[in-house]
Amino acid sequence: MFRDLASSNMNGVVLVCALAGLLAVTHAADTLRFAAMGDWGTGGSTQKKVAKSMGDWMAKYKGEFIVTLGDNFYNDGANSVKDPQFDKKWKDVYTARSLQKTWYITLGNHDHHRDNAKNEVAYSKVNSRWYLPTNYYSITKKVGRKSVLFIMMDTTPLSRRRDRRQLDWIKSQLQNSKADWIIMAGHHPVFSTGSHGSSSTMYRDVLPLMEKYKVALYLAGHDHNYEHLRVSRTLSGKSPITDLVVQGGGGKSRRTTRGTRGKEQMTKHGVKSYKFDAAYGFCGVELTETRLYVKFIDEKGRTAYSFKKSNPRK
Repeated sequence: MFRDLASSNMNGVVLVCALAGLLAVTHAADTLRFAAMGDWGTGGSTQKKVAKSMGDWMAKYKGEFIVTLGDNFYNDGANSVKDPQFDKKWKDVYTARSLQKTWYITLGNHDHHRDNAKNEVAYSKVNSRWYLPTNYYSITKKVGRKSVLFIMMDTTPLSRRRDRRQLDWIKSQLQNSKADWIIMAGHHPVFSTGSHGSSSTMYRDVLPLMEKYKVALYLAGHDHNYEHLRVSRTLSGKSPITDLVVQGGGGKSRRTTRGTRGKEQMTKHGVKSYKFDAAYGFCGVELTETRLYVKFIDEKGRTAYSFKKSNPRK
């Protein structure tokens, strides 16, 4: 009898544990978290401070992956797949266990120097954590019962010569997507009040697509600061759709000078800059089935600014 009772109790314990485990897994799947940063590949002390802060955040909130926003290796990209920069400026810097996840890479203008972008693409075959199958690509993630499309652009050729092939690809990705959420990432901002300023190709050719297909968020770098902007008057005349984030504080020297490039277009579109700071850090992004949360986190782990939004595709 006692043996049967013990067996029954043990089965109950096992069942409770199994259910608790299932609930924990379900709960975790209902939130998607990742870190994003640009302009980082220096190997210097500031990059290492940001890496420490990012590792702590990823560990605390169980971040699933990292998105880079270009300028991965200063000053001229990687010279080959055996370039020691992959160790000195990446593997040896981001050593925290929480950062041993997949890194979804986008290319910056410095990565294109000397035609070196192809070497970062080729490195994907050397290290599977470095995900850059082609210069531009898309991936799909799940959050709860919803799907999230990430479109990773190569904005350098877009900004220099209106890369029609890539623009057609972007349009096709957006047009054919059945995803519940869409997030885009690249190096050059659409609008920025930083030293480089806005990109005419991005606000002329890409922004209308973001608005038409209700992209929730565009993550960019290039300017060495963080900034949150929103277009209050969209091209269609409707309410704001896409939030624009600049996070170029991954490690390269800060630029405190504010720029004026594209200021006329910013005025025309009613662009408002909600927050600007020439600070080092990264973005912590959290996504649920219905909400998007973005935090600007500095190199000391402090949340300097945050915002949230609902899904424009809902």
